[in-house]
Amino acid sequence: MLDLPVRYRKGIGPKRSALLESIGLRTVRDLLLHLPREYQDRGGVRPCARLRAGEWATVRGTLTRVTANEGFGRRPGRTVARLRDASGEITLVWFRQPWKAERLHKGDDLAFSGKVSVYDGDLALANPEEAPGEDAASLCGCIPVYPATEGLPERMVRGWIRDALPTLRAVPEWIPTAVLRRHPLKTLPEALRAVHRPATLAEAAHGRERLVFGESLLFHLARLRRHAAYRRDTARPVPVGAAVDRRIRARLGVAPTRAQERAFADLRRDLARSTPMRRLLMGDVGSGKTAVALYGILAAVAAGGQTALMAPTEILAEQHFLSFRGRLEGSRVRIALCTGAQGKRSNTKAAEADLVVGTHALLSDEVRFRRLDLAVIDEQHRFGVAQRQALRAKGSVPHLLVMTATPIPRTLALAVFGDLETTILDEMPPGRTPIATEWVRPDKREDVLRRLGVELSLGRQAYLVTSRREEEGGAEGEGAVRAAVQTAERCAKHPDLGRFRIGLIHGRMSPKDKEETMARFRDGRIDLLVGTTVVEVGLDVPNATWMVVEDADRLGLAQLHQLRGRVGRGPHPSRCVLIAEGASDEARERLHAIVSTSDGFRIAEKDLLARGPGALLGTRQAGLPELRVTNLARDAATFTAASREAARILAPDPGLSQAAHGGVRRALAGFLQRRTDQRPAVK
Repeated sequence: MLDLPVRYRKGIGPKRSALLESIGLRTVRDLLLHLPREYQDRGGVRPCARLRAGEWATVRGTLTRVTANEGFGRRPGRTVARLRDASGEITLVWFRQPWKAERLHKGDDLAFSGKVSVYDGDLALANPEEAPGEDAASLCGCIPVYPATEGLPERMVRGWIRDALPTLRAVPEWIPTAVLRRHPLKTLPEALRAVHRPATLAEAAHGRERLVFGESLLFHLARLRRHAAYRRDTARPVPVGAAVDRRIRARLGVAPTRAQERAFADLRRDLARSTPMRRLLMGDVGSGKTAVALYGILAAVAAGGQTALMAPTEILAEQHFLSFRGRLEGSRVRIALCTGAQGKRSNTKAAEADLVVGTHALLSDEVRFRRLDLAVIDEQHRFGVAQRQALRAKGSVPHLLVMTATPIPRTLALAVFGDLETTILDEMPPGRTPIATEWVRPDKREDVLRRLGVELSLGRQAYLVTSRREEEGGAEGEGAVRAAVQTAERCAKHPDLGRFRIGLIHGRMSPKDKEETMARFRDGRIDLLVGTTVVEVGLDVPNATWMVVEDADRLGLAQLHQLRGRVGRGPHPSRCVLIAEGASDEARERLHAIVSTSDGFRIAEKDLLARGPGALLGTRQAGLPELRVTNLARDAATFTAASREAARILAPDPGLSQAAHGGVRRALAGFLQRRTDQRPAVK
């Protein structure tokens, strides 16, 4: 019954079933799992005389008149009727539905539900839903509202789901009874009935909690079993003795923070094992992740192995290459750069180098390593699990360190990077100064540029970023480049800025030109660097004290925080000025949030609540089926509780082979089959 195609259900047929399949509803099971996006609390049947415009109402009475107007010219046809109950009458009107009059008859006892409006001077229900008078209760109370699509009215989808509810008796419960009692939760059939036909909003919420828990439990079971499979691999141990540790620290050149010391200890412990390291290094902008990565890189090189660092963009790869080359100057470590822009000429260097820095080009078949012992992935949130696995495949089984400068809330990190151990750098190196952040309207732009000129006259440096979005594929579009070029030209002619040395940088410049521009800015030969958002990562100029972002409301919280992190790296007071109109409520909330705190983890929490997990990172990168029911912003507690239960189930039965876990095993198999299912998630 559950696997019956929807086209065989009453009232659907081939044409409508094709529309249902377009949103992933192929079987009766899919209908039952198509959850409401919201609920309308309509209350009970109301007397016509007590209705007010703007409210939702359900009425029951007798039709006293039904007329149809076919329309003429540009005016659409419509059906108009009058309904009378004991208290009075109300108009019913269906726009663009003159055929409705054929189904309604004077004297019918019917119930209608809709929003009260005004039509031809009288109160009316516009395009109301209807039901037989004796079934008026079906239009009252807590009514689910479902995701639909063009050609399928929401109320039609709701009706088909309601008609499928008797098949709930065929739905098996797969969560062990002891787990349900510990939390406590409804059974699966009870939960589905509660979300589709709730008596109250509280009952709907309780039913949804069971569905969230079940989906989260399957997610964590899959995650933990995959993690166990990784731990069965074998890597070459990389011991880090006291002598090697001293040489590495001397090369780093700075005193590590306590957080970095903890990270070093994590690396030494992980690298010394034959089990491959799989560690996420997460830290705020400027927390010293690159120094930690270099510690691991030099440890692997000292043991005779090769290392690779993969960055998401050519400019970031080039910046890493220049940074490492500067720090390793005078050492015997051989370093190579491998990007798509360089073509095959860089590939032969990979086999000879001790450290290869590159982009996705590192994944090509032409790039071969003689002994890859450590792979480092920077800005991990921009890569998926497939790229991560492809880089690991370059070695026998290399140790893996992934880094992100985008702080991630704990629940989201568990979903996206759940197969990794986590190290958090929650401390800033000495010398980082607080950054004052302000939001100004565009009409204050000239005042900002005047103040910027004063700052530059003190011998400081600054960034001015144009924030037009990048086009699909990650390459900057002509609009972004043109905006940066025009801004640089205006600054060169500006009375307060024209006397300073102005540089331009954007993603469409050649690697050589970008490298030269960055070098000139680092060396103090450029006072004001005008560019696109390519400056958000990698540049470390202690003398840069101002960051000005044009049209800042076009950017997300995480990206604004990254841009702000380019300054405040030296001893001088620093400032980030966001120029934006803030026309929408969402934009104003985002700008207020970035101004109110400099804590990257708090910003990440706000970003998660504002945009949702899909927009922030996306769970597809976990290599597991997408979460359809669970919203990591709202359901953090349930998601975490399910993680503990998954570990509890697998501890005595890692293969789920016990008879008591037969239902769990079958449910997990079905969950994993969803990996290729493209049905949109319902949040």
